[in-house]
Amino acid sequence: MGMLLFIGTQEVFVLLIFVVMFFGAKRIPEIARGLGQGIKYVRNATNELKQEITQSADQNEDVKDAKDALTEGKQALDDLKDSVRRSTRL
Repeated sequence: MGMLLFIGTQEVFVLLIFVVMFFGAKRIPEIARGLGQGIKYVRNATNELKQEITQSADQNEDVKDAKDALTEGKQALDDLKDSVRRSTRL
């Protein structure tokens, strides 16, 4: 779609003339319908891919959060163990 921004009125007109000459006026609606379906297919596939990437990122963030929680828990246990050792030495 972004590429269409660089196509001027003259270029669109020339393209339409070539399409009519090459395919014929009767096939233009059929071609347009096919292009529309193709664009819809690509857009749906892109949306699905974005959703999968987002879900994967969310899962990776959950894993990171779990690792951080485990690290904090391990540190707390190590601190408790050191505290108990120091108190038993006295």
